[in-house]
Amino acid sequence: MDWFNTRTTANRATDAERMKAVMVSLKEFKCTLTEANKFVMGQKNRAEQLAVQFSAIDSASNSTGQSLQHAIDDLAHFERDSRSVNDNFSQRLVTLELIIKQYALPPGQRIMSMRESDMADSVIESAAEIMGALSELKIEHMSGVSAAVTRIDLTDFELNGPLCTSAIHLLPDLPGSIEVNWLQS
Repeated sequence: MDWFNTRTTANRATDAERMKAVMVSLKEFKCTLTEANKFVMGQKNRAEQLAVQFSAIDSASNSTGQSLQHAIDDLAHFERDSRSVNDNFSQRLVTLELIIKQYALPPGQRIMSMRESDMADSVIESAAEIMGALSELKIEHMSGVSAAVTRIDLTDFELNGPLCTSAIHLLPDLPGSIEVNWLQS
């Protein structure tokens, strides 16, 4: 008979606030991922411009040209994998937002026919899967992205001397984890 209950219990209110806090963190992580994508795209464009500049001076078959191409390839690989993670992240955020809004309502006012425990489990599982994908992306690519940007910075210095741009210190750090197993339901 809990379905017809129109009161919000203390545990449900606490869990709803905690779910909202998880959502805020996930949105911040999404912004960080978006910034990382923009950064990588910018560095890839920078490397492509340096490759054109370098090929005008020397053959692209030498080690510097090959190093730039390797950096471009590493950044393109990150872009592909990141795009997949980003799309999944966006879809899950929409679903989580709906579940969290419904969870905060008393059962009699909900339009979803999920039990509270199923809603809480869904939030926990989705947040854990999002963070797992972000962590995997970070583990698989961030050292390669860092090395690529370092190679690009070095090539820029080689070509432009003191007029070069250094971007390695601007590399966004992707989050690795978030705690979501505190729900009381």
